[in-house]
Amino acid sequence: FGYTPIEDMYKDYTDIAVYDYTNVHGKYRKNFMKVNMEIGGEKYTFQGESLDESSSNTADTFKTYAFLPFSKYEMDFLKPGINVEILGYTPLIPYNLKESSTPVFVLEISLCNICRNKVEGILSIDTMDLDDSVCVEFDLGKKFNFALEPEEKCMCKMYISWYYPQFKTPSPVLTEEYTRYYTLNFKSAKEIVDYAKENCDLWKAKEIEWHNSLNVPAPFKRMWFSSLSSVITSTMLSDTLQLFEIESPHYWINTMDVTIYSHWIYMINWPEIEKMDMYNYRNAIKTDGKDKGLVWHSLWSDGAHYVEEPCFITRIYRDYLWYNDKKFLLDMSETLQNALNRVYESQYDGLIESLEGNQSYDLWKMPGVCTYVNIPWVTALYSIVKINKAIGADINLGGVSITDALENAKKSLIKYLWNDKYGYFNAFYRTPDADDVSVEETVFTDQFFGLWLLLIERGGDELISMDMVEKSLNHIYNNNLINDEKNGFRGWVNGMLNGKKPCCDDEQYHVKTCWLGAQLDLASLLGSLGYENESLDVFYSVEKSLKNNHLAVGEWNKSITENGMSEPLSLEISKDTPRFPAYPRYKCSWEYLIRMLGLKIDEKYFELNPFKSLDFSVTDICLAGCRISVSVEKGWNKIIVDGKTCDKAIMDRNQNHTVKFII
Repeated sequence: FGYTPIEDMYKDYTDIAVYDYTNVHGKYRKNFMKVNMEIGGEKYTFQGESLDESSSNTADTFKTYAFLPFSKYEMDFLKPGINVEILGYTPLIPYNLKESSTPVFVLEISLCNICRNKVEGILSIDTMDLDDSVCVEFDLGKKFNFALEPEEKCMCKMYISWYYPQFKTPSPVLTEEYTRYYTLNFKSAKEIVDYAKENCDLWKAKEIEWHNSLNVPAPFKRMWFSSLSSVITSTMLSDTLQLFEIESPHYWINTMDVTIYSHWIYMINWPEIEKMDMYNYRNAIKTDGKDKGLVWHSLWSDGAHYVEEPCFITRIYRDYLWYNDKKFLLDMSETLQNALNRVYESQYDGLIESLEGNQSYDLWKMPGVCTYVNIPWVTALYSIVKINKAIGADINLGGVSITDALENAKKSLIKYLWNDKYGYFNAFYRTPDADDVSVEETVFTDQFFGLWLLLIERGGDELISMDMVEKSLNHIYNNNLINDEKNGFRGWVNGMLNGKKPCCDDEQYHVKTCWLGAQLDLASLLGSLGYENESLDVFYSVEKSLKNNHLAVGEWNKSITENGMSEPLSLEISKDTPRFPAYPRYKCSWEYLIRMLGLKIDEKYFELNPFKSLDFSVTDICLAGCRISVSVEKGWNKIIVDGKTCDKAIMDRNQNHTVKFII
C-alpha cells in the first residue's frame, strides 16, 4: 500500500517493445545499501543487484524462495565455513490496514558455523547517499558481532524503513500531490524502525497464521499469496483513504474492469479497500454537463467508449451483497441513476450498442451489441430492481419500467447473440451501422463476466437460461483450449472460431491472447455449475502456465499461432508472463476461494456448498463480515454447523460459525 517511493519510474517501461523485467528501474537501479560480512580479513557482500566490487567474495551455493509476504535466501560460504539464511518479510496482515501499510522490510539473518573451527566476524551495513527518508539498522545499531563454535548458530534482525510522505499518481490528468496513509501513524523512518523492532515478531506470527489458515492444494496458495506482489507494486494509499491501483505498464489508475477482477484480494483480506475504490468512482463521475453519469474506464484519464456503466451498477450490487451496508447503497443511489440514464441513450432493441465496439478488450473490437457489455447490462437492470427494493429507492429509466427493460434485454440477448447451432453466445451481433471488423461468431471465453460478478448472490433470479449457460461454458471449455504439449502450455484463448480454429486477426490481436482474468472467470463459472473437474483443470492449468514466474505475472500467459500452438505475443511482450511489476488483474484468483466454498449470501444468510472433489479447510477467516472455520472431506455427504447436523449449511451472517462437511 504505497511502498514504492519513486514516482516517475513508470516512464522507463511504458509502451516499450522489448521488455527487460529484471531492469525495470532503468537509471534508478542502484545499490543504495549493502550488508557486509567480514571474517578473517575477507569481505562478503549481500546486496540487491549484481556485484560492483571485485574485492567481494561470492557464495558457493545460493538458493532463493518466495512465499509472500515472506522471501528466503540460503547461501553457503565454504572457505570461512558459514551458512547464511536470510528471511525477509513486510507486514501484510489481513483485516489490518494500519499494520499492512507500514513501510518496512524486516530481515532475519541466521548464521551457522559449518566448519570444524571457531568462526568470528562482523556484519555491518553500508548505505550510500541516504538521508533521513531511509533508516537501516540492526537490533543494536549498525553492526552485529558474532563468534560461533562448530555447528553453533546465531540470528540477528535487520530493518529497512522508508518515509516518503508525498506522492503523485502516474495519471496525466490527476496531477495533484497526495500524502501517504502511513503518515497518519508515523512521523519518520526512524520511528518506523523502532516500531518494527517491537512488533515484527507479532507480524511474523500473524503472517504464518494467515498461510496456515488456508489448508488447500499448493497451486491455490502459490497463486493467491504470490499475487501480493501486485498489491505491493501497483497500489498507493493516501491519508484521505483513497487507494490508487496502477494498471502497469500503463499510467492508468483504478481501471474499472481490472479492479472488478483484482479487488477480490482486498474484499477478502482488506475489505475496506473495495469501498474506497467505489467512493473514488462516485466522486469522479460527473453530476451535470455532457459527461453526466459517465463511468470512467480508468479514473480521471480514460473515458473512451467502453460503456462501463453496466459493470459499475452490477459491481455496486455485488458489493452491497458482500458488505450488507444499506448506507453504501444510499450513498451511491444518485450516481446509479445518472449512470443508468446515460447508458440507456445507446440502445438497440433493448441492448447497449457500440458502433466502434470498444468494449475494453482493447485491440479486439466487438462492434454492435456484444455479450461482454450486454450480459452486464442484464445484470445491471436486475441489480437496480434489487437495490430499489433494498433501500426503497426509485432509480428509474425515465418512464420506462426497469422490470420491462430487463425482460426486453433478456429476450434480445437470446434473439441477437445466441448461436443455436453450436450452443453458445456469439461474441457480438453487428448492427447495421457498426464497424466492419472482427468475426461475430467468435467463441468468447469471458462472455459470462456479468454473471460471474453475481455468483455470490443467494436465491438470485435466473437471468439467462441455465441450460444455455451450461451449454456455452462447455463449448468454451472444449473449443477455446490450447493444449500445446510440445511447448508445455495449456490455456484458454480469449476468442476462437468454431472447430477449434484460431481467430488470428493481426489488427484485433487481443482475440489471440489467453487473458488470465477470463480464464479464472471460466474456472469459477464451471465450478458454480458443478463441473468441478473442468473447473480445477482450468485453475491448475493457469497456475502451471506461469512456469514459476508467480511474482511476475502479466495480463496474459501466451497467445495462439495460426497452427494452434502457443507463443508469446511479440506485439506486446511487455504484457506477457513473465513481466514486472506484476499486472494487477490476477489478484482475482482469490475469488476462487469463494467458489471452492460454494459461498452464497443475501442480507440475512450465509450459505456454503463446497466442492466435493478435494479435501481442504479454512480456519478463522473473515468473509463478507462473517468469521468462519470450514473443513471439507472429499466426497462429503454430511453437514455439521456449530456442532449440529443439518441438511444445508445456512447460517446467520452476523455470527461466527464452524462448519464441517464430512463423510
